[in-house]
Amino acid sequence: MPTPFQEHMQRVREARAREEQKQALVEKKPDAAEASATDYSKFELLKMSLEQDVRASKDVPRGKARDEMRDTTLLPRYLPHAEAYAASDEEYANPVLVWVMIWLLDAGRIEKAVPLAMLAIKQCQVMPNDFKRDLPVWVADEIRTWSENQFKAGHSPDPYFSDMFKALDEIDVPHVVTMKYQKLAGKIAFEQERYDDAVKHLTAANELGTSSHPAQVETLLEKAKKKAA
Repeated sequence: MPTPFQEHMQRVREARAREEQKQALVEKKPDAAEASATDYSKFELLKMSLEQDVRASKDVPRGKARDEMRDTTLLPRYLPHAEAYAASDEEYANPVLVWVMIWLLDAGRIEKAVPLAMLAIKQCQVMPNDFKRDLPVWVADEIRTWSENQFKAGHSPDPYFSDMFKALDEIDVPHVVTMKYQKLAGKIAFEQERYDDAVKHLTAANELGTSSHPAQVETLLEKAKKKAA
């Protein structure tokens, strides 16, 4: 049975090890990220550091201050681990991977976020407890929202939108998620004058719509049918 002093010293050693690991990742020391991806004891220390940082981030007001913490502290600290984990053959419950994915999508860094998101879906990782949607639905919604913003701005959301749309065939998500993808795919096809494709996607969206989640594509669908004819 350890004495109170021994327990205290163990906590001190663990806290020091966590801080050393944090600093190693921040300074991008050789092998720091790789070690935390494949060495479970180092990963446990990293996970404890993550929990502290997530709690601290929730005390920062939403908006510019929290975004700055995300971009200048959290992502530089934990992204190296997530990338090393993705490059390894490891597979275990990894909240670091999930939080990095969340932060990247929140920051709009889609090119780095999507590969990690697809890995998280494949490995059946789970969202943090305070998120109401499960991971595949949350990812699909975030990528669709980003894609809609790109489309409205006159930019192509591909390949990220199309890749996620195809992935929905293998992912168990509610019909409303698929409906919204069909609707956006129809809008994109119409804009690109691919009217047969527009009819196909908009019809599918209309069929997936419900009274509580209507697709609201009737007007555009009629236009697409006329153009296709």
